Amino acid sequence: MANSKHLEILRQGVSRWDVWRMYNPEVIPDLAWANLGGADLFGANLTKANLFEVNLTEANLTKANLFGANLFGANLTNTKCYKANLSKARLGAARLIATNLDGATLTGAYLWETQRSEWSIKGVICEYVYWDRRVGEKSFYSPGEFERLFADKTRVRLFYGDGISPLEIATIPALIKHLEDSHQGSGLRLVNIHEDSGGVVVELAIEDEGNFTPDQLTQLKKALETEGQQKAEYLRQALSEREAKLQLQGEVKQLTSIVDKLIARGSIIMGDTNTYNVSGQAGAVGPNAHAHDMTFNQIVNQFEKSVDLPALAKQLGELREEMATRQDSSPQAVIAQDEAAKAEMAAHAGDTSKVVEYLKAGGQVLLDVAKETGKELLTAAIKASMGMQ
Repeated sequence: MANSKHLEILRQGVSRWDVWRMYNPEVIPDLAWANLGGADLFGANLTKANLFEVNLTEANLTKANLFGANLFGANLTNTKCYKANLSKARLGAARLIATNLDGATLTGAYLWETQRSEWSIKGVICEYVYWDRRVGEKSFYSPGEFERLFADKTRVRLFYGDGISPLEIATIPALIKHLEDSHQGSGLRLVNIHEDSGGVVVELAIEDEGNFTPDQLTQLKKALETEGQQKAEYLRQALSEREAKLQLQGEVKQLTSIVDKLIARGSIIMGDTNTYNVSGQAGAVGPNAHAHDMTFNQIVNQFEKSVDLPALAKQLGELREEMATRQDSSPQAVIAQDEAAKAEMAAHAGDTSKVVEYLKAGGQVLLDVAKETGKELLTAAIKASMGMQ
């Protein structure tokens, strides 16, 4: 319980309280569990005060000094903390719902499990805070970063039924740019991607809310969600169709190449009597014979003997960076860039079969960029994976 003497002095007004604090600097005020709802504490000296689970709902703490105060579990709903000093304050499990912290200082504050919906933190000063329960790890922020990351912005929700693939995640930056171009001044930022009932939700925040009235903001949110959902579905369909097309094209090219090579060296002679004259190595002959797996293994064996995987991984990394700078958001380019990244990781891991698989899936787009950038090793490797040499 709060110290009755301390509480009585505070209720006599901030001037009386501050004088008492000045003449009693060694005393730590104990106001735990006190009901200070609606109290006018403008500029009050509450440094290191024990405000454990205190009720400060709708109180005025403007410019108050709460340095090192214990506000664990306190209720600061709708409380004015404009330019208040909350450095090193313990705010764990505190309710900061609709709290005005504009211009306040939060450096060193403890914010574990705080409730922060609809809070306002414009111009907040925060170099670091503690989010963990044990106050063991500092989270550092550059000027303005804390506000940018944690301000309660209007959210735009896009739903991906049955989950979201890595390729679809890769298209989100392009989707955001499309929406920003369509709705000037919206300033969108990806907040999070999380599972929801029956799928995954992608949340975008409208950064520049000050450009709109509340009614305009409501209309903008609705328009962004409608257009964003339509665009996301279009990209999903385009990616699916392109992926299937690339896979089919790769298989057809590989089979065509196999047949052309076998015919060119006279390995197969076919007649009406089903007689087969085979010279050299052939994967399969005769009706219903199948040589696809055999050919894939031959390609893998060729890679293992002739391709320097570390050097290939280096060129794949350079190629991926080059593709990123081109900012081509077409489904073909997105797929090729994703396959290049996977092939790069497989090359670093020494997994030759996966390198072949991913290069083949990257297809013609990957090959074209490799040629344009003069990456001879990578060009040869992509051709080999596609059965072109």
